[in-house]
Formats: sequence, C-alpha cells, structure tokens
Amino acid sequence: IEGITGSAITVGSDATYRYGLHWKDFAILGGASCCAYGLVFKKVINSRFDNVHVLLGATAAAIYINWAICNYYNFIISTNQAGIYPETPSAPFMGIYCAGDSGVATVYNANEFECIIEGCNDVGLYIYSSGINVNNDIRVIYEGNINHGVFVIFFLIYSDFTTFSQCRH
Repeated sequence: IEGITGSAITVGSDATYRYGLHWKDFAILGGASCCAYGLVFKKVINSRFDNVHVLLGATAAAIYINWAICNYYNFIISTNQAGIYPETPSAPFMGIYCAGDSGVATVYNANEFECIIEGCNDVGLYIYSSGINVNNDIRVIYEGNINHGVFVIFFLIYSDFTTFSQCRH
C-alpha cells in the first residue's frame, strides 16, 4: 500500500452492519506514511480475524475499529519482522484504535483481542467506549510502543469492565 490519503481497506459503513466475516492468514504491507489507516472496520459483528499481519506506517493507526460486538481479533502489528516480508515495516502512529466517529454511542462489547503490537509511535491498543456494556477480553503482547501498550477509557462508570488477562510487556 502506498500513497493513500485515507483508509487502505474499509469493511462496513456507518449505515450497514456486517455479520459473520472470517478473514484468516494474510498481511497488509506498506511503507512509511503510506495511508491514514491500513484496515478499517465499521459496525462489524460476530466475526473472526485470525493471523492478520498489518505491517505499515499508517499516519493515524494500523487498524481502526468503529463499533464492534462479539468479534475475535488476532492481529500482529510489528516493526520487528524484517526479512519475512519483501518490505521492512514502518511504525504506525497507533496500532489498534477503537473509537467512534458516527455521533452515536460507541460500543465495544464482548470482543476478544489476542494481539501482538510492537513499535508504535503512540499507543498500541486504544479503546474508548461510551456504551453501557464494555466487557472485552484483552490478551496483548506489546513492546516498544512510545506511550502505552494498552489504553482503555470507559465513559460510563457503572459499565461492566474489560478483563485483562495475560497482557505482557
């Protein structure tokens, strides 16, 4: 991926829900500042993403997730995989950015994150949710992110809480 000012790959929209996707065993590659977002999911529900490598220098985030329920994410975002792919990965600004832009409550509930996130210029995994149910299972191995490995913000204090199991640095 090179020379894209917006999103390289977008799945879904603010108006339509996407159900039952299963993507497995592929990589998205790009150089420094190749796009704003490498992979964007909008309103994706009951889906599974296995062994997806996103190795690119996105100016905003390698992956942007807007509104997600009951999904399984197994992403690898890394700058340490030189030699495996034809292009040496550049560091994205953020690894995975979960926040809404649709003007309604941003919901991230009952998702499972099992990711490796390395070498981001800001935060590895960022989740902001203003929905009342924020119950996710987060297992992330992170290393070398400039600010935080995992950063979660709950807008409502009485919401169910995200569980962190096996977050390793």
